[in-house]
Amino acid sequence: MTVTNNSVMEQRVTMTVDNQQAFLLENVPCNNASCEEAHRMFKVYWELSDLNQIRDAMVATFFDIYEDGILDIVVLSKGYTKNDFAIHTLKNNFEADAYFVKVIVLSGLCSNDCPRKITPFGVNQPGPYIMYTTVDANGYLKNGS
Repeated sequence: MTVTNNSVMEQRVTMTVDNQQAFLLENVPCNNASCEEAHRMFKVYWELSDLNQIRDAMVATFFDIYEDGILDIVVLSKGYTKNDFAIHTLKNNFEADAYFVKVIVLSGLCSNDCPRKITPFGVNQPGPYIMYTTVDANGYLKNGS
């Protein structure tokens, strides 16, 4: 596992193999000798009441369920019978000045000579550069890309 030196708070959701419990990892500054070179480490959050209630977790991930820019947690667990599965969703109620932004850039191809005279929105285009400006919690403008 590689830990990069960055100032943005990163959180990861993962699960243990032994008891099938999902837990949260937070990327924090290093506070011991084992991570001095990387300057970062993961702090483990074992006791999160909503996450602990999900038994036999198999897969856990972040997903923007409400498409509001805030990543929620989705957990897949074993169901009541041997071949059943259950999907659990946890709404993220922690709001800071960091959000997930989903951007799709459309090419607009076929604007004049489209077949059957139907003008499409375009197709997904790899490689465009996106830049945005927002206001942080203290009222200062912040640029992102």
